[in-house]
Amino acid sequence: GSTLGQPVTVLVSSGLEAGFESLFVFTKVEYASSFQSLNFSLLANQGRVVLLEYGNGLKNWLTSNQSLVRPGVSGAVVVNCNPFTNGHRFLIESAARQVDNLFVFVVKEDRSVFPFDVRFRLVQDGLRDLGNVVILDTSRYLVSGATFPTYFLKKNDPVAQIQMELDITLFASRIAPFFGITRRFAGSEPNCLLTNAYNDTMKRLLPVFGLEFVVVERKQAVAGVISASRVRELLAQNAVSKLAEYVPPTTLAYLTSDDASSIRETLQHPVSA
Repeated sequence: GSTLGQPVTVLVSSGLEAGFESLFVFTKVEYASSFQSLNFSLLANQGRVVLLEYGNGLKNWLTSNQSLVRPGVSGAVVVNCNPFTNGHRFLIESAARQVDNLFVFVVKEDRSVFPFDVRFRLVQDGLRDLGNVVILDTSRYLVSGATFPTYFLKKNDPVAQIQMELDITLFASRIAPFFGITRRFAGSEPNCLLTNAYNDTMKRLLPVFGLEFVVVERKQAVAGVISASRVRELLAQNAVSKLAEYVPPTTLAYLTSDDASSIRETLQHPVSA
């Protein structure tokens, strides 16, 4: 208790002064109550490790989305969309047919080639015709620098496994019940080991919370699997004519626009580390 209090209080005040809206702590289960006595809220308990947040950020984020809650069977998809492809479209369309409402959570963390506001807009533009789809951002509570930072490093290690379990537990225990979500959909993952491990973890953990996990077989283009990484490769090669097979017209219009010139430039001339 008190031994922890002083340094944590100092860290919290300097974090808030530095302009961080939310402060997160990963710690062992046995330290959770000490942090809770210092105004941290428990977000998720993985069994050995807990994730806590200073203040009421999660509660406030959920409350701010209260108007989006709908009656009926609700499902969820969590996507980064770096950028939005025909693969994302296929996954979301397939999922939307299986539920009354589909919540599409777009990863807010800005660690991708395409910035969040662009990714979000391309998702909106690419799904306008689907009436039962609700698009919102993940804030700091799904696949974020707080819940699952190694996602962005693409490292599949024991730490990543713990983070995945925390991320999925937070979704299943706090976010899904709020929105009335009973199913989570994901595309099959032939290429990325980390995403594959994340899918396996959802398959194992979601049913523990009474949620169903549904895998949608990934859409293939004539040239192979449709993935955002393939789209980025084609942009890097300036192979614009090949893009139409991989992305919807709304994404294509953006990728070939002046607005995207700096992104094309970045992909075509990567700065070597």
